[in-house]
Amino acid sequence: MVPCYPGDVSQVVINLVVNAADAIAEHSQSQDYSGGKGEIKVSVERSENACILKIADNGPGIQRQALRRIFDMFYTTKPPGKGTGQGLAICKSIVEIKHTRAR
Repeated sequence: MVPCYPGDVSQVVINLVVNAADAIAEHSQSQDYSGGKGEIKVSVERSENACILKIADNGPGIQRQALRRIFDMFYTTKPPGKGTGQGLAICKSIVEIKHTRAR
């Protein structure tokens, strides 16, 4: 058993997977796309006293200048009308604040 808020953990996974899928889709439509399928991997590992959730994709990655802001509320790298800029800020809050206090 892993003590957590299952609905919130589901929200984090959904936000991360949707962001990955959007980035892969956007990249596949760009001129520098070299073909191939987009891939998103979700895995769970058990350590001695924790559960490690990993989400990885083969998308283009986050531009260096955006890295420092990706968790800021309302910041988005998506085109206008596509994203709200709330997903990663919510994920951070759930993981760092809500689940840290739950320990």
